[in-house]
Amino acid sequence: MGENNVLDALSASILALRMRSGLTQSALAEQLGITFQAVSKWETGQSAPDITFLPQLAEIFGVQIDELFGKEPATPEPVAAEPQSSNVDTGARYVIKNVPWGDDGVIRGVVYRGKTLLEKVDKLTQKFVFVYEGAATNVHALCSLECGDVEGSANAGMNITKCGDVGGYAQAGMNITTCGDVTGDVHAGMNITKCGDVTGNARAEMNLTCGDVGGDAHASMSLRCGDIHGNARRG
Repeated sequence: MGENNVLDALSASILALRMRSGLTQSALAEQLGITFQAVSKWETGQSAPDITFLPQLAEIFGVQIDELFGKEPATPEPVAAEPQSSNVDTGARYVIKNVPWGDDGVIRGVVYRGKTLLEKVDKLTQKFVFVYEGAATNVHALCSLECGDVEGSANAGMNITKCGDVGGYAQAGMNITTCGDVTGDVHAGMNITKCGDVTGNARAEMNLTCGDVGGDAHASMSLRCGDIHGNARRG
């Protein structure tokens, strides 16, 4: 594997694993003792983490170091999906085992190639949009996301293209183009072009446009918000 391919695999893995762990760039940066700008550069391939950070990243994400470079984890012995108890009506015929999350009640939009769960944002997953109509508690998607009101968090590996009010945080690996009011933090790896009032912090790695912000507001390029009750920073 060439150097560029290695760096591409590492940046894609860090982004996907961070999103899977439900961490913002700031939260990951705080655990590593660095700035969120450094994490952003890792995820966009502008730079690579020093080798001394690799064991910490693997521990935080709960993976082996070689998985940070795109290597598939060791595959456990296949376990057949278990039929649901006939006394419980969940609307699902089978419970799928061996997925990298617990039975946490989060609604997830995932992509399988055959029997393989795809866990990284790549050229294939970028083509999907997970559309969830109606209210939900927490909705996470490796691909792009469209949803109604969300009681908890809305998290997309790519874009949040449509979203109602969010009671927790709203986070997208790339862009948030339409979003209602957000009770928690809102963060986009690139642009937030439409967003209502934000009770927490609002941050876009490029351009930010939103309503009132109860915490801090930060954008590297343009910043257009209503009243900001915390700090406003551009650049």
